[in-house]
Amino acid sequence: MTERTLSLNLTQAPSQLEQQELGTLTGNRQKEALLADIKQLPANQKLLVEFDGVICQHNLIERFLQTIKPSFIVAMILQCLDMIRYGLLLQRADAQRHRRRLQYTLWLQPNAKQKWAAYVNQQPDNWFNLAILRQLQLTHSGQFQLYSTSPDWIVTPVLARFEKTLAHESSALSVMGDQELAKAQPNFDVLIAGSSLLPPQLASMPTKLLLDDAYGISCEAGQLPMLPFVYTKKVKRPNESYFTRAVIGHDYLTLVLVFALASPEPLLCAASLLLFVLAYFSAYEIGYFENDRLGLCFEAKPKVSQNYRMFAQYFKPAAAWGFALILAVPASLLATQVSNISLSFMEGHQFSEWWKIWLVFVAFMATVRLVFAWFNRIHEKGRIVPMLLLQLARTSGYLCLFSTSLIGVLFCLSHGLSKWFPYVVYRFGGSRRGMPNHLINMFLLTLMLASMAVGPNGDLTDVLSAHGLLIISYAALRALKDIWSFRHEMALLRKINK
Repeated sequence: MTERTLSLNLTQAPSQLEQQELGTLTGNRQKEALLADIKQLPANQKLLVEFDGVICQHNLIERFLQTIKPSFIVAMILQCLDMIRYGLLLQRADAQRHRRRLQYTLWLQPNAKQKWAAYVNQQPDNWFNLAILRQLQLTHSGQFQLYSTSPDWIVTPVLARFEKTLAHESSALSVMGDQELAKAQPNFDVLIAGSSLLPPQLASMPTKLLLDDAYGISCEAGQLPMLPFVYTKKVKRPNESYFTRAVIGHDYLTLVLVFALASPEPLLCAASLLLFVLAYFSAYEIGYFENDRLGLCFEAKPKVSQNYRMFAQYFKPAAAWGFALILAVPASLLATQVSNISLSFMEGHQFSEWWKIWLVFVAFMATVRLVFAWFNRIHEKGRIVPMLLLQLARTSGYLCLFSTSLIGVLFCLSHGLSKWFPYVVYRFGGSRRGMPNHLINMFLLTLMLASMAVGPNGDLTDVLSAHGLLIISYAALRALKDIWSFRHEMALLRKINK
């Protein structure tokens, strides 16, 4: 990438009107803080200033991606790429990640480049942050350099539009490209950049003024409509492998053990359950989003991720419901081959079998949604009641569609209760971190089986079946793993010399 040069003469202080416009875009606190920091920098220091995030107030790569139509295809591509990236734990620098997103999108939309220049020419003059640039010229004339890590074909039209904004001004100012950045970096004392765009070669700069996304440069393209599980991963549980660990490794695996392995067509049943689980959590995410939104409104100390302000605008409950209803269709079609639950209450309706299953599942999702809405609107300690229903629904709710053995039913109940007890402890002042959920699950299942053994019938034939023994073995192995994790805490106490 070559060095790009444009002509301008910035000898005037920012006007009051420009400062007001800048304030509406970035917030007065951020604007004044950055201008004050620049004024306080020694005049002899050399500054390296990002062109995209500071002067243009945007991530130009993401801005370009936002112009590509149809936006739904872009959203599918970019969000799937991000989910794969998270799943493979590929923690790349942000600048490289933006390049990757651009590269993969252009493979499928190669004609998008042609419309970029026309789009840039239509942008207003306040697209550029002249106030910051003029402050740099006033306090560090000839001592600062602009740089950009965006491709040349993206930056060149922006520079042309910038020249048009400053048509009556002259003087040389250059924007350094990505290739010159590593070589030139040792010659500068201070870096001024958008925090989400910091290239790895600038990480060693002695002094940095990072804007903390003050200009909205982290608003990524391809987030609308937000696909299922993206909000959970990026906002609700950004530091957890929630989909793989909790949804697939915990809930779905339990459903497979309980229902698929009790079915005459286990593979078909497992496939149907997977689609039902995906549909269920597509609608369930609405509760997560609502929990964050209402928490910010009504709670004194809401536990909301910092990513909320960047991604919440892209989450649309209607889209979440749309994904849930669509995913439930193939799930219902598969379920007609394996579900032996009687739907006699719908006998009088002229519905095909898959349509009946679909309606029952939609009613189940709607009920869970109402319970979650109740959960989000009551005081924290009172939430333990709807939370019990929510936890039981994640596995026991599928009993409305699939049949299983008696021990399968008991395992669903113990599974839900084992996830509810830690929440009760948490809401009453304790900590649920590291709690042995599987050990609690095995303990509850053992109590239920023991109550059956000593009951009036005392019939454990179902328990001793192959299906029952498999469930017990699984629960016991997971419980032993929990015990192993805190085995050191089970050692004998030693006397302490005081």
